Amino acid sequence: MPNRTFTALSLLALLTFPTIALGASSTADGFNGATLSVTATGTAAEQVSFEIPSTSITLDSKAVRPGGTFTVTVPVTNTTDRQINVVVTPNKDGDAAASLTITGLGTATIDPDASSNIVFTFSFAETMTSAEAGKAVVVTFDVKATGTYDSGSGNTSF
Repeated sequence: MPNRTFTALSLLALLTFPTIALGASSTADGFNGATLSVTATGTAAEQVSFEIPSTSITLDSKAVRPGGTFTVTVPVTNTTDRQINVVVTPNKDGDAAASLTITGLGTATIDPDASSNIVFTFSFAETMTSAEAGKAVVVTFDVKATGTYDSGSGNTSF
């Protein structure tokens, strides 16, 4: 059987201190009005940033040949406090660039403090000519990241 004295005291305390149970009360500013101020505060998100462990690699000349196929991985680490979308665009140049085909998705969505490998496949045409022997191929990867924001994740109420 519940303790009736304790139950009665709890109900009396709740009725005596309504501001504790209700949060904040308005202040009357006449018979027909009342006011109350509430405050919302926040901190701006960090600027978008990411890291790649190395900014250059050397392609093995044994793979840069007719029919040569290999992968190149661009590892990207999100150093931002929110999710980012990363787009990596390869741009090829050099005398042997015409014989190179690059395939791969080139995009990733990366969570804060996480990493993703963006993988490209390099394929050299079987029809590379002897004139291309010893010629250079240079691939520059342009990496662009943008912060994502789920507008639903910021919904809050008092």
